[in-house]
Amino acid sequence: MVFRKYAFRPYSKDFPNWFRREKAGLKKVLPSDAIIAHVGSTAVPGLGGKGIIDILVSVKKPRLKEARRLLESQGFVFKRKAGSTQRLFFQKDQVLFGKLQRFHVHLTFHDSLTFRRTLALAEFLKARPKFRIEYAALKKKAVKLAKEDGKKYRAVKKEFLENLTNEALTGFG
Repeated sequence: MVFRKYAFRPYSKDFPNWFRREKAGLKKVLPSDAIIAHVGSTAVPGLGGKGIIDILVSVKKPRLKEARRLLESQGFVFKRKAGSTQRLFFQKDQVLFGKLQRFHVHLTFHDSLTFRRTLALAEFLKARPKFRIEYAALKKKAVKLAKEDGKKYRAVKKEFLENLTNEALTGFG
């Protein structure tokens, strides 16, 4: 089975259930102070997108290495090039109900700017249908223009997302 990453998929009511299922497993292994949140397009009812379940995990900074090891023990593959100074990035593919489903974990530390920005954007999009509709249209355009090129896909969305995130931090952060 192959997961076509850069394809637009409509929002599914299954997304929150798949997140909760994965969260339950992560809660069993991660430090007790870990914050686990559903973020990204699949966290926003009605948005649509690539259909990847994005999970934000935040731990105390000294526990990042431990959390990385624990995520890897659960089948998440660390992707060094996809991270940043404040975020470690992991990916896992699972077959759910006969379909391949991709999960991304964004591991960061409590109170990091990455943590605040990511949560604020998801909440902002949930609360603002106008921006959700605009963002969905932009995502569809990005899929067409990018043709499976991740760099192009992100470039099409970059300015809009930066503006939205800054507005979200002002209102929600």
